[in-house]
Amino acid sequence: MKEKTEGKKPYGGCGIKDCGQYLKERYGAEPVLEKDCVLPLEMDTNLQMSGRHGAENCSVAAVARVTELWCGKMNVKFPHYLADTYQVAEVLAASKYRYTAEKGLSQLRIKPLLHETANRYGINLECSLHFLWNYKKHIEGEIDAGRPVILNIALGYYGNHSVTVAGYRVYDCGGKKITMLCLADGWNEGPRYIDLNEFRRFPGFKGISSVSNARLSSLAR
Repeated sequence: MKEKTEGKKPYGGCGIKDCGQYLKERYGAEPVLEKDCVLPLEMDTNLQMSGRHGAENCSVAAVARVTELWCGKMNVKFPHYLADTYQVAEVLAASKYRYTAEKGLSQLRIKPLLHETANRYGINLECSLHFLWNYKKHIEGEIDAGRPVILNIALGYYGNHSVTVAGYRVYDCGGKKITMLCLADGWNEGPRYIDLNEFRRFPGFKGISSVSNARLSSLAR
């Protein structure tokens, strides 16, 4: 989806820049960080990666981010940069998976695109797509294992958009446990956050979002 401006007010617990300020205002208590796990995901905007204004390239950019992190995990030696990885993903998406800058990429094609993009760097990933996803299994468990997650969202602040989940933070707000997802949203340089509690309040949130996971293939271990 096309970028929102920096000044666009977050709503529905999404697009949050300052967790502490948001949590204090939303829950009326001083937040205390109890646990966090954030992966070293690159946070360049989709525009910085692609050089394309207004392109519907969020899914391609998410694939590039995840591939680049795996390159670091697997100690890929030859020179490469996030923008280069984006170009590899974009060429594959356009030539094999019906991607255009005007229409974007179907979430159903993220899985094969991620597999093939990583394979170009010698990394064999098993990729999966989950519509009925479970937070503990498909997000927190993956982040704890060092694997970033692509979250595809149909409605709301991030409607028709894919973001890359880099981690999570768990806060205590006056006795209430609040989980904040840390992500690269592609619109803003640097991390943004989603209040998982608020996201879950969105009517039919399981039907308006899906999760794409990737892990090292058992054949490559």
